[in-house]
Amino acid sequence: MIFALGRTSLDLSDLVLSDNLLQGELPLTISYMANLVGLFLQQNQISGNIDGLFVGSTKWRIEILNLSNNLFSGILHGVLGNMSYLTSLDLHGNSFTGEIP
Repeated sequence: MIFALGRTSLDLSDLVLSDNLLQGELPLTISYMANLVGLFLQQNQISGNIDGLFVGSTKWRIEILNLSNNLFSGILHGVLGNMSYLTSLDLHGNSFTGEIP
């Protein structure tokens, strides 16, 4: 795990951890951050599949999601289609497969 999210972080509106050389997989607790509007994790070495991470994310208010230049992989099923507030998405520099819904 690259970091742990405590109870106080659940109220964050923006989480900016870009350019920190973070490694490993994202903790699933990120999906509990219902107030999150911006998630910026670009320019790290975060790996794994994000498919399960955002399942049930219909409560999310994410508008900006930047996961670019990491080591993410896997198929992008309909996972991003549940994010109705999403206005900006950057996934370049990863190894995703499939189509963006």
